[in-house]
Amino acid sequence: MNNSEFDPRLPLAYGNEEEIGFNVSYGSGDFEKIDPVQMQASIPERFNITQTFLDNGYRAYPDQQYQEICIPECRTVESAARHIRGSELLATEIAQNYAVTSSIDDPEELVDVRFQRRTIDAEGRRNGVHDNIGCTAVTMLALKQKPLARDILNGHHGYRSFVTGAGFIGPDGPEFSQKVGGLKHVENYGYSGSLYRFVNEASGEGRFESRSNDANISDWATRIRKGSMALGIVLAQTYLRDELVGIHTTEVLDVAKDANAVHLLPDGSIKPNEALLKAIDFEQQLADIALTELGDEVELPEELVNIAEELYVYCLDMRRVINNEASISILSNRADWAAKLTGISMSIEHEREEGSNRSLQDARSRSHDFAYDCVRVRAHGGRLIHTKVGWGYALRNRGIFKQPISTEEAAHALETPDDETRAYLRASLISQYDIENPNWDSLKYVSKSTGRLEQLSFHGVLQTRLDETQLAQLSDMPFRPGQ
Repeated sequence: MNNSEFDPRLPLAYGNEEEIGFNVSYGSGDFEKIDPVQMQASIPERFNITQTFLDNGYRAYPDQQYQEICIPECRTVESAARHIRGSELLATEIAQNYAVTSSIDDPEELVDVRFQRRTIDAEGRRNGVHDNIGCTAVTMLALKQKPLARDILNGHHGYRSFVTGAGFIGPDGPEFSQKVGGLKHVENYGYSGSLYRFVNEASGEGRFESRSNDANISDWATRIRKGSMALGIVLAQTYLRDELVGIHTTEVLDVAKDANAVHLLPDGSIKPNEALLKAIDFEQQLADIALTELGDEVELPEELVNIAEELYVYCLDMRRVINNEASISILSNRADWAAKLTGISMSIEHEREEGSNRSLQDARSRSHDFAYDCVRVRAHGGRLIHTKVGWGYALRNRGIFKQPISTEEAAHALETPDDETRAYLRASLISQYDIENPNWDSLKYVSKSTGRLEQLSFHGVLQTRLDETQLAQLSDMPFRPGQ
């Protein structure tokens, strides 16, 4: 798209950062946390890495208890969804490399490595999944200065769990989202209402960063999670925000918690509380405005229109569920929480028929929950034995979820940065030149002519070609050793 024709209220790009904890067991011993620094050394060798940036556009780095994996900046929701699947493949390769290497060091022991794509693990440790949306200065200013715009963003964050939640079987019963229960842990990170924040870049652009997300196994849910957030950002900048009743920052955490609870009746149907009813109303109205009115104000990309259509139909189906006109299973081809709850409920029903006294709150149900997104890798004597994925991945591999991304598409995304953003430029330069200090929007290198540290800065997230000044800098930039 020609930037001169670009509506500044639309998102510029999409990103994602996911914290992943790896655990290891030797022989038949207990699982223990792996130092993230050790996992960093297991990044596949085919990727050139400068500090924490890879030449496939990704970023991977150790942070306290977790390995963090960031996808390249992506121009579209679809590209972001594919690169998120690519990050899943990268995490699996890291686990495989660590297991194989460790089994060489201790050839008598079976090495078992596992990780989970979730925001609360079996030991109760919490981690984050950040959705990032690149925004113009126009958008940043509008969202910061207009209280009603912030209420819309709070509303979507507080109400969306019944759509994008990955599901959690807690001691008090099931919940739509895993992350909502831990939002109090991120109050010191500069997030408005502990749900989102704005980050500025030197170019004048910025990003909207959401921290209240679950990691989705369903590709449909990943797209809706990112796309519906984009719709909320665009709508919040127009007069149409007056048609939605959002949530004030001081109330959003309590509302999100209330809307997140899944109240089940003895027959397995959902008894909605007031917060859930408001959540369905809000999300359906967001989709409806996007489909009927927002297009008169902003020319939406086709993929956002499609996401609005999917969200609207999903809300209609959710109404059928709470009205006891259909079972939760009609949502299980889209929502992770519904797929999880359906699978666990079927297991309970089967075991009850055989005389077991099972319940949704028992330890077996919680174990079934944690097995949904688990990946386990085993190696022995320097040889990979097998890689076993949880039953959520198995559902996806069987085509149960709507609009799946193929393994081939995910593998291509892992190897290929998005060529419609600066990610492709940055990755290309890292693969060829000796970069001292890379960042998302700049690269620092030691000048061949002066020996001083110089900086090449990108002009924005959508820059795909170097300008004349930047091209001149290349002649003074040393090549990567071996080039």
